[in-house]
Amino acid sequence: MSDLLTLLGDQETLTAEQLDLVITTQEGSGGSLLRTLERVVPDVSAFWITMAKMTQRRCYSTPASIETLEGPIKVLGKKSFEPLLSRTLALKHLCIAQRVEWDTLCLLTVDPLPTISTELQARANAVSPTGQGRIRFSLVAPELFRLCLRLTYPTALYGPLAFDERLSISGLVGGEMLAPYRYQEQKAVYAGVVNKADYADALAVHLGLPRYDHSPITASPEALPFAVCEELGIVPHSVEGNVLTILVTRVLTEDDRLYLERHSGKAVTYQVANPVELLALTRSIQHVETP
Repeated sequence: MSDLLTLLGDQETLTAEQLDLVITTQEGSGGSLLRTLERVVPDVSAFWITMAKMTQRRCYSTPASIETLEGPIKVLGKKSFEPLLSRTLALKHLCIAQRVEWDTLCLLTVDPLPTISTELQARANAVSPTGQGRIRFSLVAPELFRLCLRLTYPTALYGPLAFDERLSISGLVGGEMLAPYRYQEQKAVYAGVVNKADYADALAVHLGLPRYDHSPITASPEALPFAVCEELGIVPHSVEGNVLTILVTRVLTEDDRLYLERHSGKAVTYQVANPVELLALTRSIQHVETP
């Protein structure tokens, strides 16, 4: 992605001040360059159109202009129908199948400098009538890209998204980058792969839980043994009646919930914080408890 940043500077697509802002924002908050650009540039749609011109790609700015998003197809030699591009491949490479034009697989991407992987080329070959497919990338801005993903892969047909897939979409991070952190996605925040706010927002949506609103910690230190909090990576937040609210940064199991209820003597409910927030809160609580 540094190639894109260099190109943006060389083409003067971003001013020196804007480049500095992108770099400092990414260094400070983490996340992909694409997501940082989405957060920083004032007019995201116009900026993606500019990047399309810069890289000599077609750009679509509305759903109607795309015309078609290809549905399931029948592949030669197979009895069943299948998507033109699997959801796994789409999220791995941040691209969506638009349609096939003779021997060309037309893909929509949010990345102005996409690469043709072996897997994408194999798919283009498989759906080409000649067996030697070509690939053409067209650019779409982030929000349109996310809309196209929802339309192409409705969860009613393709099932719910895994958490890492949800992170890939919200953080504009290819699945390949997230693969080393599967089931330990919070480590991707510390590695700078995912923005900490995007992580917490995605986890809250994924679990159907409220996002921590930065209200003060009011639960007493006796609400849960510190060893239990440290073991599960949680922070007790508040107590209302017989309900203990706990801040989490990952999916907790039913066994974890029962374990917490046994130690606290209360029913537990959760709010989602990002890993950096939780670490800071844990340190502040340790500081208060240290004589």
